[in-house]
Amino acid sequence: MLSVPDWLTACSVVVNALLCVFTFLIVLKNRDMVAQMKAQNESFIAPIISVTIQVKQTVVVCLKVKNNGHSAAKNLRLSLDKDFYQFGHFEEAKNMRNFSAFQQTIPSFSPGEEIFFSMSQGFNLGKSVEDRIITPYEFNVGVRYEFGGQQKNERHEVNLQAYLQSQQDRSEMLEELEKIRGVLEKRSAS
Repeated sequence: MLSVPDWLTACSVVVNALLCVFTFLIVLKNRDMVAQMKAQNESFIAPIISVTIQVKQTVVVCLKVKNNGHSAAKNLRLSLDKDFYQFGHFEEAKNMRNFSAFQQTIPSFSPGEEIFFSMSQGFNLGKSVEDRIITPYEFNVGVRYEFGGQQKNERHEVNLQAYLQSQQDRSEMLEELEKIRGVLEKRSAS
């Protein structure tokens, strides 16, 4: 038969073993939480390269590449998967794929920085020359850059057909400025 001190020693061993197991589980959970917090922090400060389409002057379709993140994208490399001849001019100098932004590496693309390309008037989209579409409706913009010691590769699909028959909303501020300009011109003419 076990004496009281033996029972107390056995209970102490069991309690200590349970404490070790619980401590180990807490350490594992904390490690997971630290990894999640690190990933969240990195995603918060990471560069976010967006590729968007804008319509200017009611007919000109434009491509904008912008860093919407909080850090610079290092060694940014842009690419187009198809030839796109600016404004439907079938000349190699107007092939956007050959523009320096799509041929050279940009060493650092800072937060808020953007590159803007006028592409074509809406009526020139889908234009073909010699059975070759020179202003395609659909194409992909490849984006490759480095951040945090890792290489990021993204592909942005663009479908310009979605913008057909759409209209640009004029800025109310622009309309008000035009009214003010008209009044000022009338006063200066008097």
